[in-house]
Amino acid sequence: MRYMKKAGYDPTSAVTLQETFVRLSKDQKSSFIDGLFASHPPSMERVNANKATLSEIGAGGELGKEVYAQKIAKLKATQSAYKAYDNGVKALSEKSFDKATTLAKQAVAIEPREARFQELLGDIALAQKKSAVAITHYDKAIQLQPNYFKPHVQAGVALFNLGRKAEAERYLEEGNALLPTAPSHYLLGKMAEERGDLKMALENFSIAADSNSDIGRQSSAEYVRLDLPLHPSQHLQASTQTDNYGNLYAVVSNPTAVAIGRVQIKVVQLDANTGRVVGESQPLFILGIDSGKRAEVIVPDVRLHSSKELQSYKVLVESVVLGR
Repeated sequence: MRYMKKAGYDPTSAVTLQETFVRLSKDQKSSFIDGLFASHPPSMERVNANKATLSEIGAGGELGKEVYAQKIAKLKATQSAYKAYDNGVKALSEKSFDKATTLAKQAVAIEPREARFQELLGDIALAQKKSAVAITHYDKAIQLQPNYFKPHVQAGVALFNLGRKAEAERYLEEGNALLPTAPSHYLLGKMAEERGDLKMALENFSIAADSNSDIGRQSSAEYVRLDLPLHPSQHLQASTQTDNYGNLYAVVSNPTAVAIGRVQIKVVQLDANTGRVVGESQPLFILGIDSGKRAEVIVPDVRLHSSKELQSYKVLVESVVLGR
């Protein structure tokens, strides 16, 4: 209170504030106050102490009401615009495009400097597959707020839909520079694949796949589709098994979301003491393994006499052709 007085403010406010806290606590509306002042809970003792200090230093000074009112005047004037915007977002989620457009335009008319309102108009146009119209609104949003990522991403999506890939790539990279997102990395991965840059495609799909979303799961499938033929043993599970007659089988399981058209494998025999390869089969082929399924092929000219012998054989996945 003494610092308030020295700064030119009316210390009476310290008394009325403590009285408000006490009233809220009595009305059981003090959960926020309790958290904020856990070590100094509201009490009449504090009110009386502030009153005593006020008597000592005297009332009078600036309350700041006029300055406060001036500062929030803009917020009050544009409050209806943001309400229209919120209702417009809700209408868009319900696919009420005409209603959403009307509300977004109302918001723009009240506050034309708000980038979110232009972005909403872009989202509405994009949802209606009007990509060219969407781009104009996203560009306006970017002009109003260049450092916000979303209109960059959405403009990139719209340009991708129009087949303007070079422009789309620029917008998506700008968006990722502000905040990396799964949609941006997914589309960048698709474009990298189209131009034959598999390394860059895999990098982008891998990043997007970390997203717990539909686009993340789609990116994961795209990553596996490209990487599986390159590194089949990292994606497929291979093992051996035997039957009651001692026949040896190579078993390949496909835990991925991608169907396998053909797998080429080889079975090697390892020395039990050194682990070195002492024998290997001719290339073996398994045709067709759907996602989540397994298949097997018999290894010719091998007959096991005990289950312990099975441990000496290992299946190597050499190559994969994806299914259609």
